[in-house]
Amino acid sequence: MIFTSRASIEGQHMDILRTLQVETHGETIVIATAMEMEAAPFVAELSDATETEFCGQTWRVGTWHGRRVCIITTGIGLVNAASAATRAHLLFGDKLLAYICAGTTGGLSADVAVTDAIIGTQFVYSRADATAFGYAPGQVPGLPAVFKAGSRLTSIADSLPSSVDFIPEGEDASNSEGVGAGTEAEGAAGTGAEGDAGAGSGKAAPTPIAIRVGQVSSSDAFVTSETVERTRELFPLALGADMESAAAAQVCAMAGVEFISVRGVSDLCGPTAGQDFHVDGSVAARVSATVVEHVLAKL
Repeated sequence: MIFTSRASIEGQHMDILRTLQVETHGETIVIATAMEMEAAPFVAELSDATETEFCGQTWRVGTWHGRRVCIITTGIGLVNAASAATRAHLLFGDKLLAYICAGTTGGLSADVAVTDAIIGTQFVYSRADATAFGYAPGQVPGLPAVFKAGSRLTSIADSLPSSVDFIPEGEDASNSEGVGAGTEAEGAAGTGAEGDAGAGSGKAAPTPIAIRVGQVSSSDAFVTSETVERTRELFPLALGADMESAAAAQVCAMAGVEFISVRGVSDLCGPTAGQDFHVDGSVAARVSATVVEHVLAKL
């Protein structure tokens, strides 16, 4: 059996930090996505970027909207999410300002629509079942029934407007009012192709996207039309369903790292007749990036 000393492990961490050109005295925000498609809108605006492959995951460090960030493409699933969050905590230590799960999600609540943004502030494992031993649905024995987002990020999420402007693909952000000028849904009425924003420009006007704040469920299985009603029954507060956020939330809660998830709804788990139930994942990923920018503007 080969044992690796703590000094050797710390040396490996420092090698990775040097590869990424991370200044260890500076604060870093991690934005973690499961897939490259979800990372794309963040990477597209990343400047001074350095990239490395680390244990099957892609890590990129640079500047995004004026903030020092590390964008991690973790791979899909709970284990990949937890391993990335653990590595980030070990690498950045107390310089890890915040850890954000971003990308796409399935809409679980019946009143969620595609292109909505779901900000997760509570997280449950929807497939965990130890109810036979007196635990709550979704509760892993010995752990809380619900993992909570960081208090600071939760306060920011609660302070955001109910909707913000989303710039269609190809639009320049300078055509909108900018981050911090989020438009309430009722205030966005009249901002259409006929309005001033699009008049004579030949470009589509910004579209308001709804922001929903609340619980997110995670598991290693998709919520399908066959399982959606049972999932809603067990987790009536859950707005969205993904395969990573709860695992990252658990790691961050135990490590004392500020955490939140910000995802765009790409599919509905149980659409009703007449509902639009799917949008391209790249669109939902850009919704996520738009709202992450609003969150970071207040951090």
